[in-house]
Amino acid sequence: MITKTLQSVGQMLGLVTRHPEEERRIWGRLRCDHVTNCYVAGKTPASGHEVRVQNLSLGGVGMQSPVAYRPGTLLSLTLPPVAEASEPTEVLACVVRCDPVGEQYELGCTFAAVLEEDDLARFGARKQPAEPTDQRKWVRYECRAEANYQVVRSPEPGLLVPAKVRNLSAGGISLQVDEPLHVGDLLSLELLRDGEVLLTTLASVVRTEQTPEGKRLIGCNFLRELDPAILAQLA
Repeated sequence: MITKTLQSVGQMLGLVTRHPEEERRIWGRLRCDHVTNCYVAGKTPASGHEVRVQNLSLGGVGMQSPVAYRPGTLLSLTLPPVAEASEPTEVLACVVRCDPVGEQYELGCTFAAVLEEDDLARFGARKQPAEPTDQRKWVRYECRAEANYQVVRSPEPGLLVPAKVRNLSAGGISLQVDEPLHVGDLLSLELLRDGEVLLTTLASVVRTEQTPEGKRLIGCNFLRELDPAILAQLA
């Protein structure tokens, strides 16, 4: 059930429609050779396994896996560590291609949210000059909005938890939270300005990380792009 739910979320996020060749033309792939971990989003890290990242870009990744995955499967991919972060940085990736190669499988995946240039450096790669234009990349605004959220896990409603809004765009939001959340979590998000609720929407966690200072940060994609009028009120 959770796999079907996550695949449906991937479809809503527009992750399973882009062909890897199209993604490669937009971003430009960089070759690398790095072993890291991945697991199906919604499961525990202990259920995962090692994969060898062979090429990546800001928009996607190609890797070799001992396990086959169906296109549409959402994976949590661990980025190489930096500094002394106590928790790994994880990003959400959607499988768009899976080809058998000997006893292994070559996976082509797109990221739910584009990587930062510093993320490429973690793999020993540097972004080549380019001018990417992608529908998932919106202008981010520093804003005075407030946010409350609850993790959508069961029909029983939970308590709303406050979070600090770091930045906001029509397509997503960056939050500082107190509790550990996981890539693939679906949030019911309440956005406020000056104490007034302006919007309640769904958002999918597509990135989790912890700063050296111990702050927990998450990046989320909205399941539906924000209306410009609402965005202007929140910014």
